[in-house]
Amino acid sequence: QPMRASSNTPIFDPFPDPNPSPGAAAGNMRERASSDDDQFFENTVDLPALTEEDGGRKLRGPRSVDGIHRIQVNVALNEDLTCSYKQSKISSCTIEGVVQVQVRSDAPDSAPFFLLMRDPSRHIRMIQENRRYADDMSEHLSEANPDDAGVDYKFTISVPRAENYFPVMRYKCSGELRPVPIRVQTRVRLSQGYCRVALQISSNPANEDDLTDLTIIMGVPLEVRGESLTTSPAGGVWNAAKRSVIWCVAELGDGEKFQLQAQFELNEEKIAAGEKEKPKFPVLVRCQCMYAQLSDVELEVTDIPDVFPAEVAMKLARRFRLSHRERS
Repeated sequence: QPMRASSNTPIFDPFPDPNPSPGAAAGNMRERASSDDDQFFENTVDLPALTEEDGGRKLRGPRSVDGIHRIQVNVALNEDLTCSYKQSKISSCTIEGVVQVQVRSDAPDSAPFFLLMRDPSRHIRMIQENRRYADDMSEHLSEANPDDAGVDYKFTISVPRAENYFPVMRYKCSGELRPVPIRVQTRVRLSQGYCRVALQISSNPANEDDLTDLTIIMGVPLEVRGESLTTSPAGGVWNAAKRSVIWCVAELGDGEKFQLQAQFELNEEKIAAGEKEKPKFPVLVRCQCMYAQLSDVELEVTDIPDVFPAEVAMKLARRFRLSHRERS
């Protein structure tokens, strides 16, 4: 039976999407954009400490060794995939990423460091740093510097020592990157005054990890009586205000399928008219996948020897979220 996802699952939300810059082009064009608008980066929430499964570990007061400071950088990489399908054919797809950092250091003040970004498949179309915490140094990349080998973007990062995470950059991916974490199929049948809907959610076997915290929302047309809903398995909830049915599922393993059925009584007007056209039930699926990402962006941190020599270590937590719309 479907299990209701926990309401206190820790998440981190990207900041609001501004109007794209006039120079932002589609396709493979790679662009840097900067913003002085602090509000652009303020809509974030605190993140929990990284877990052992992330490869993370909470440091308790790193100490300097031989006068060299130690910096622990916890990085959270979140990517959001928003896609729409019509009759199982994709009509739109966007992927946006957000990088947030938390720093623990033995330094009395904020400890600056370099954040390096590699994009081997050229997935990034536009990147924008948060000027409050990041300074773009990409134009100073040097082939003569072995630390810059293969690096596409380079930023100086300086954030306060705190328990919460700070957003330092966001990026948008090329339209050529079109992953398909799930497939949604809907079948509708009319029989003896009833409308039956079969819904199947399939997880891509290529997903890196389980999909979790699934919310499945099915719109209900006026041709059927929503309050007559029955579901199999039990668990579907009728929302009269939004004319929708909501299911919550805890997780769906890679390659697994989840089937739902809903039955409604047809409206008397439709029965009397003898219409045989099947009602349409649009579906929206939201979920997330921890310890995974959609692009092949790579992140690395190093010290700034000429400014703040230090031993720098990084722990990375990855996650992507999905919003998948399906229309028949």
